Amino acid sequence: MRTYLHIIANLKVNKSTKCPLGELCELDIGQRLSKIDIDSAPGSYPVTCNGTKPLGYTRLWNMNNAPLGIVMSGDVGRVDWTEGRYWNGLGRCSCILKSQTEITERYLYYFLKWQKAELLHLITGHTSRYVTKKQLQRFPIIYPSLPLQKSIANFLDVLVKFKEILEEGLCEHNKWYHYYRSRLVSEQSNTEIVPYLLREVCHIHDGTSQPEKSAVKPNISGRISIKTRGDDVGEVEWLGQRRSKTKQHVICEVPGDGPALSRWLYYYLLERVT
Repeated sequence: MRTYLHIIANLKVNKSTKCPLGELCELDIGQRLSKIDIDSAPGSYPVTCNGTKPLGYTRLWNMNNAPLGIVMSGDVGRVDWTEGRYWNGLGRCSCILKSQTEITERYLYYFLKWQKAELLHLITGHTSRYVTKKQLQRFPIIYPSLPLQKSIANFLDVLVKFKEILEEGLCEHNKWYHYYRSRLVSEQSNTEIVPYLLREVCHIHDGTSQPEKSAVKPNISGRISIKTRGDDVGEVEWLGQRRSKTKQHVICEVPGDGPALSRWLYYYLLERVT
C-alpha cells in the first residue's frame, strides 16, 4: 500500500495531469430531507448527509450511479462512496464525472481521501465549519494515465477488503479471548479450588523500590504491575522481566517455584482487578 501511496504522492514529478476538480466533475449540492419526510416514505435507499452514517432509508432518491461524495459541513473533508440510488442530503455534494474525462471515479475517490488534510485547509467559518462549492471546484486534482489509475485503485480496493476481513476476524478473536478469560476465573464444580492471598503467591513491593536482598537470588518467572493511584486505578500490565515502574504502581514478582504460573496470574488479575 505504501508503494501505491508513494506513487500518488509523487505524481507531481511523474508524467501526470493536473486540473481543478470542477473541470472533471459536476458538483451536485445535497438537498434537505427531514426525518418526517423519511418516516413518511420508508424504503431502502440511504439518505446521505454530513454524518458518518445514513440519516435513514427512504423510497425517495435524487442521485443514481454517482457514488463519490464530499462532506461540506459537519465532518468536513470526509470522502464517502455510496453505490446505486440514494438521496444526496444536506451538507454533502456528489461528484458526477463529466463525459470524456480521463479519470476514473475510484482513483478520484482514493486521491481525495489521501488529500483530506488539504481539504481541511479550505474550511471557512468559526462557529459553523464548512467548505463552499466554489472552493471544491478549484481544488487541484493530479492524475496519471488511465492504466496506472486503474492499477492503483484496484490494488487499494484489495487492501481495503483485506483490512475489513482482518477487523472482522479480530472482533471474533476478541469475543473468544474474553470468553476464555472469564472461564479462567470461573469456579467449576468439578475443579478443586485452592484459595490463596496475593501475597502468598508473589512478592509485592512498590514500583520504585527493590525487594529485599537475600543470599539466594530468587527465581522470578515474571513481573506484573497494578496501578494503585491516579487515573486508571486497577490497570494491570505484564512486565515480564522488567523492573522499572512509578510510585503509582505495585509490582508483583511471581517466583518460578511458587503455586501460581506468572502468565496465569496475569490473566486472573486482568479479569478480577480491572
